[in-house]
Amino acid sequence: MSRHLPFNREEFNYLFQKIEQKFRKLKEDDKKSEYFGHGKGYEPYPIIKDKDFKEGQGKASLKYAMLQDSEVKKYLAKYQDKSLENLTEGDIESFGKTFYGVNLEKKYKDIKKDELVGIQEVHYGNIYLLYAGVCSFEESLKIDIYAKFIADFRTSKEDKDSVGKDMGKVIDYKSYYYSYFEHKIKDFDIKIDYNLDEEGKYYAEEQYFHNNEAHPLYKGYAYVAEQKLQIVVRNRDNEADKLNITLDSGKEPWRKDIMIGSLSGISAQQNSPLLSMEIVVVPVSKGYDNVHLDIIKRYLFLNRKSFIVREPPFNITTLTYRGENIRDLSYLVGNYRLWRFDEKYSSIVESHFQLDNQFNAICKTKQYETDSFDNQICLLRFNNNKKAGTTVFITTYSNEDAGMLATSLISNIILKPFQLYGNEEHRIAKGALIVHGRETDGLLKRAIIFQRVDDPAEIEVGCHPIADILKRVEEEKGKRGLKKALDLLIDTELRDVRDILDSYVSIKKELDTDNWIKILDRKGFTHLLKQLADLFDKKIK
Repeated sequence: MSRHLPFNREEFNYLFQKIEQKFRKLKEDDKKSEYFGHGKGYEPYPIIKDKDFKEGQGKASLKYAMLQDSEVKKYLAKYQDKSLENLTEGDIESFGKTFYGVNLEKKYKDIKKDELVGIQEVHYGNIYLLYAGVCSFEESLKIDIYAKFIADFRTSKEDKDSVGKDMGKVIDYKSYYYSYFEHKIKDFDIKIDYNLDEEGKYYAEEQYFHNNEAHPLYKGYAYVAEQKLQIVVRNRDNEADKLNITLDSGKEPWRKDIMIGSLSGISAQQNSPLLSMEIVVVPVSKGYDNVHLDIIKRYLFLNRKSFIVREPPFNITTLTYRGENIRDLSYLVGNYRLWRFDEKYSSIVESHFQLDNQFNAICKTKQYETDSFDNQICLLRFNNNKKAGTTVFITTYSNEDAGMLATSLISNIILKPFQLYGNEEHRIAKGALIVHGRETDGLLKRAIIFQRVDDPAEIEVGCHPIADILKRVEEEKGKRGLKKALDLLIDTELRDVRDILDSYVSIKKELDTDNWIKILDRKGFTHLLKQLADLFDKKIK
């Protein structure tokens, strides 16, 4: 860039501030030659190395930092018609002998006295702008870097001018949240005075969050960082009791009609558990009616992003989740064969469910059109009921999503895992599955069985006709693993769909027993399955 670049005083001052942010702020007591990098003892690439110059003494200067910058090095490589890999320190030193640090010091002095500051020397403008981070070197080859800087400056100036137009206001907010303890939407008050104090912060208050008769007033401060409004308030009667609130506010929170964020602190409940929750904050002055407020409350009720940390564990082994000791759940870790009937009862869908030591679960199947649905993320929840025992709830999602952000729901599974606990005989459990509209127009309900396997290679993921399943059962040669799985699947499915298979009772009477195992022993498993397959075919037709 050899053309003359005109900067007015404000523009060049803005550029120099960007350079200071990258290097370090120039202080009043700084020695200018040391800071900018020029003169005897402070020139990092001296033309004359006399006895008074100590090698490396000038390397802390701004000049040295600029010429060592990654984007500037790309520029120097192109100027010297070299690849970046072939650019040497000797090349940089050679260039540095004609790139004077005193030049920027003179421009810095010019902004103190002159209205216009011009840069017309070869390379200086490009290097200053690249080092200031106006754009990358690659971008500078496609756009006018000077024009982009001027545009950025004007945008920054407009933003700065807009800040303060509404500042000085004291804004009252109503904040809504889902109460973990009361299972309802509650609210509390926040007040912020948008007048900056000497420390660059705003005065803030909070009241009515804690559910007690005293309704203590919490006082503190607020500030904006990374476009987030941070609020820290303390109980005036107990300085150790504080609330931390973070809201997605943008640069100017006073202009927002709604802000969503989080609150964390100490509960007023017994034993003072720690808590954290999602909150929605709106200005009282907006006067939202019940229609709008109901939308906010529905949002919070549906999300219910709230949790508490009760009494701390005595040690790692006493950590619990919903009444279950985490350590005691390790028996569930492993690989499982999943079996269920397809929509027409003509085939069995076989899937591979894997639960690792961290309880990260995946399910692999082959029944959909896309890999993202055939490789599923599984989220687990447990419920411990004193009468019914432990139940596992498994929700499967497309792997296009991730973790709790998952939205492409595929299925829900309810499993009673107690059959999986113990010795080798306890390797199979039954449950119920609901598939959501991928292989049928509506919801598909089926019985499902989980069978633990030692070798995942034993699992043949796919949709298999019943005849093929029978063949695999016969080939097991008395191991009874697949036979046991199929028997449990049929028994569970027939029991759960009596309203659909109205011939269930007559078949049971014809075989003259309610014990499927005896049926298998007397008439043979294959005979039974063929009868059932014929029945299914008739029902489908």
